[in-house]
Amino acid sequence: MKSVKYRLVFNRTGKKLETQEKSLVQIEAYLDRQRKYISTGVYLTKDQWNAKEQKVQKHDRQLDINISLGNKIYNLQKFEYSITNKGQKFSLSMFDAFMEGRNTKNFVEFMNKELKNRADIAKITKKQHQTLINRITKHGK
Repeated sequence: MKSVKYRLVFNRTGKKLETQEKSLVQIEAYLDRQRKYISTGVYLTKDQWNAKEQKVQKHDRQLDINISLGNKIYNLQKFEYSITNKGQKFSLSMFDAFMEGRNTKNFVEFMNKELKNRADIAKITKKQHQTLINRITKHGK
């Protein structure tokens, strides 16, 4: 069974960018001559993206963003393998349900997952969001 090939793509539309103009970084999933593009929610200027290494560079939070991008690809791979390990045939359209969160068991799990994947917010904001999640969990029981 073939597996999906993943890569990060910056400015997929090929729009000519001005010096400080930002464009989206997307994940390209390729399987059986079909491509699916999945948004990462990360916007960068052209000098902040290293196309050869598919990594963020010259950014204050480049390490955090690179880790977050790697985690997003890892989560897609994990989802793909969970389907194929059940003996089912995987197709790129299955990512739609996964990305919409239809596979998430409950709201708190969804919030935890989203918070973990956010690289665009400060640590104190993440801590505040985690406090909110903890309170919801505590009062929800």
